[in-house]
Amino acid sequence: APLRAKDASATSLDECMRAAKAASTPQQSFHALYNLGKRVQEDKNGKKRYTEKKREGIVEAAHMLAAQLLGLRASIILGSTTTTTTTSTKNASSTSSRRGATLSPVLQLNSMQLSLTVWAFSQLVGVDSRVRNRHLSELVDAIAAHAVGSSVMNRTTDDACMHWSRLLYGIAKMEFSCRDSQVLQQLFEAGARILPQMLHRKQPCAPQSVSNPLWAFATADYHGNLQQLVSEIASNLGWVMKNARPQNWSNAVWALATLRSRKVELGEGSTVSKIVSAGVEGAVQQREKAKPQELSNTLWALATLGHHPGAATIDILATAMTQCISIANPQDLSN
Repeated sequence: APLRAKDASATSLDECMRAAKAASTPQQSFHALYNLGKRVQEDKNGKKRYTEKKREGIVEAAHMLAAQLLGLRASIILGSTTTTTTTSTKNASSTSSRRGATLSPVLQLNSMQLSLTVWAFSQLVGVDSRVRNRHLSELVDAIAAHAVGSSVMNRTTDDACMHWSRLLYGIAKMEFSCRDSQVLQQLFEAGARILPQMLHRKQPCAPQSVSNPLWAFATADYHGNLQQLVSEIASNLGWVMKNARPQNWSNAVWALATLRSRKVELGEGSTVSKIVSAGVEGAVQQREKAKPQELSNTLWALATLGHHPGAATIDILATAMTQCISIANPQDLSN
């Protein structure tokens, strides 16, 4: 049955790492990776700290899974100097049209699995940056090429927006940059075209699936045109950002300010202002739930954009910030 991100809790960390080593098919590799990512996420939420030995085990498992999904032979996974693969993923868009045993493992995954693969690796990179090695970079490029050059990222299903959001966000979260990879720039360009089409068709799209791509475009140093996306978000604020949390609004306004400061085309100032004004209203209404970073990023965005919501509103946000100052970090205070 299709795996969903909300499925039951992952098994123990040791079981997840053993499953990674035992995986021998694309589906086994994916499930091992997903469970490892979910286990790490749940441990992080529970504020569990790993020993150096556990971190090394996670890094080793991540490297093995990235190699497996690329279709690398066992000698490569074990560290041999041989660099042959079972199927090249450099031309993923053309390779994805083939079927059969020679198809590279990562190209056998569906849209949900591709986005969850990126999400899971982003969780592992968050544990230890050593997870981000050459094989992971090649895997991310292969996924991007496959997403751009094939129909795998179905654009009309109810969960398509979530899959695209998760894919872009996960790549940015791992600190991969469009400046360093032409295929990643192409992927983000595709996202910039497809996401507004989904919003225009009123496809199901949660607030997080709007704010996270904006954050990803800013974080991954995208250097294209986002005018259409920003326009559709502004036109559909009433339903697409309904029940948005402080983090959703904070990510959105921070991203718009960051993108504008880098001269990315966002469209008319009034369109951007409409989203920012809604974000400020959301921040004020939910100020007691907001974290220091969310409040400080909102204030920073207002200053960067030159958007003044009024002295009373600034005072409300500043007061909310002072009330949680004991848990704020230096970056929060600096912003």
